[in-house]
Amino acid sequence: MNSDRNKTYALITLAAALILLALCTTGLEGRFLALPPESKTIQLTSGAAVDHFGPLFSQEPFAALVNKGERRDVFTTTHFNKPPPPPPEPPKPKTRSVALTFLGTLRSSNGDVTAFLRVDEAVSEVVPGVKVINDWGVATIDRSSLVITNATQTNQISFRQTLQLTVPLP
Repeated sequence: MNSDRNKTYALITLAAALILLALCTTGLEGRFLALPPESKTIQLTSGAAVDHFGPLFSQEPFAALVNKGERRDVFTTTHFNKPPPPPPEPPKPKTRSVALTFLGTLRSSNGDVTAFLRVDEAVSEVVPGVKVINDWGVATIDRSSLVITNATQTNQISFRQTLQLTVPLP
């Protein structure tokens, strides 16, 4: 059944093509394959193809509208001739974070108290009045806590506790 249907469509298509061929060739009266007589020949001075589209894009009709300094070809670009601008540098940080960990105390035989303080990864011995980092200094040392202070703030660090300080860069 499907092949009968295909044959029917093929016959209808063939008949339509023959009808179109007949309509197109009516009135030719034997001139169907006759070529027009050759007109004058053109002598080419170069081997380049003839520019048939040049007059379509000529600038003469628009020359009075735009002066010569402002004219440019719309089919070219200078976008890819220049290297892209470098990316802007990220702003430099003005502060950094410092981790202070109180590791304990040591009392000498004459009564002086020394504390062990880890600043980031470096461990140091500190006594009251010593500068730890920037303007932060040790105010007091207890057995279980250490008090550090600067001009505006005071912080207490308990034993084996870590305090994160934000200090300005020098």
